[in-house]
Amino acid sequence: MAKGVRAIKRVTKKELKEDKLVTSYFQARTYIEEHQGTILKIAGGAVLVIALATFWIMSKSGAQTEASYELSMAIIASQTGDAAALGDKFTEISKRYSGTESGDAALFYLGKLRSQEHNPAEALKFYEDFLRRVSKSDFLYPAALAGKAASLEDLGKPAEAAQSYLKAAEAHADQFAQGVFRLDAARCWMAAGQADQARQQYQYVEEHYPQTTTSQKAQDGLAKL
Repeated sequence: MAKGVRAIKRVTKKELKEDKLVTSYFQARTYIEEHQGTILKIAGGAVLVIALATFWIMSKSGAQTEASYELSMAIIASQTGDAAALGDKFTEISKRYSGTESGDAALFYLGKLRSQEHNPAEALKFYEDFLRRVSKSDFLYPAALAGKAASLEDLGKPAEAAQSYLKAAEAHADQFAQGVFRLDAARCWMAAGQADQARQQYQYVEEHYPQTTTSQKAQDGLAKL
């Protein structure tokens, strides 16, 4: 191991029984309660609060409780924190708490962070690693598929990106998101030179999501074919 590099310490069974785990959980909850007004002012604050609440609900074990606290603090810091330090923190969480919901979720946030840094190759790696570890019912699963698709698109692989956008559409429960992902898929099919595939997606959106902004965009797309 390189000099000066500290090894990632894995949690022992003894550590999992310590009272500090429960303390950390309530510290995280108290922090959010005390700073809720500030958090809600941050772009996407409502989504952030929902994400943190979900991690708390998932806290069924000592390891998951501590992992949830660590990940919650990292997500909050990601709004204004140093990208390099955040990357290190998410990496530490993903390794130290591997196998917990929050440990795996750290991989998703690593992918998102790399996307924001315009590093699609690294982002793709983390999104794919996350998708391999979690079930399709995971609440971040559709977003990870969309992140994977965007990374593939940025890497000049539009056909693969289109397929991933379609999987995201099928996995997402929200109809608006479904329509948006199908429009993304159509755009990628066009970039891949597969106009027939693009037409199918435009027609699907127009038929299944009438009188919506996505339907209007689908009509505009069809007019350009």
